[in-house]
Amino acid sequence: MGRDGRNPQMARQEMRAVVVDTSVVVKWFSREKDDEAARRLRGDLIGERVLVMAPDLLLYELANALRFHPRFSAEDVAAAVDSVIDLGIRLIPAPACPMREAAETAFKTKITAYDAVFASLAAAESIPLITADEKLAGKVGSACRVIPLGRYDGISSIEL
Repeated sequence: MGRDGRNPQMARQEMRAVVVDTSVVVKWFSREKDDEAARRLRGDLIGERVLVMAPDLLLYELANALRFHPRFSAEDVAAAVDSVIDLGIRLIPAPACPMREAAETAFKTKITAYDAVFASLAAAESIPLITADEKLAGKVGSACRVIPLGRYDGISSIEL
């Protein structure tokens, strides 16, 4: 159950689902390429039109990325992480993530184990991974379905 009281498992039965990586969520807090598509996805999450999943690693990566953003203070970083938690993203704890598959994907596609966890979760759930990382999108297409963030144009972008 998210902090907002929504039951993500019930919601999954009623809507489309995706895994997002940290490159997408960072764009919710900054102005850069494809930030409009990122905010569209956030709006679909808030409007309960899409279930968004991610390994809980996302929170640590987000905090780290924003920590090095010149506009963010320690308080801003903590508030950003709290706001992401409050959105109701279904965060999957490490023990529940497909770690063996992530290790295999990391070696096979020559990506970091961090990135491979996101791709392996998408593959295990049979849902697409949305990423703003174009290089990653090109490398993990054999491991899972990928929607480059720039191509996200609402829930119609997600095939069932």
